[in-house]
Amino acid sequence: MFGQPNDEAKEKFTFPFHQSDMKWKSYKNTDERLAALQIPQNVLNEISTENLINVCFEFPYLFDFYACDNQHQGLECL
Repeated sequence: MFGQPNDEAKEKFTFPFHQSDMKWKSYKNTDERLAALQIPQNVLNEISTENLINVCFEFPYLFDFYACDNQHQGLECL
């Protein structure tokens, strides 16, 4: 049926590492980490909106986003 995600899209995407992982420390800077944390385009094309929202709440830099004075500034900080 149109608009229904396929079985793979229903699966939850997980980020490849988090701040507590050793892999986090293997990156030299924030830019490298952010590049490695990008959700692949094929996943974005297939994931349901509900799952995407849940994934966003697990973004490793989420606290940095909320640490700024407002959301716009938080996005610019990343």
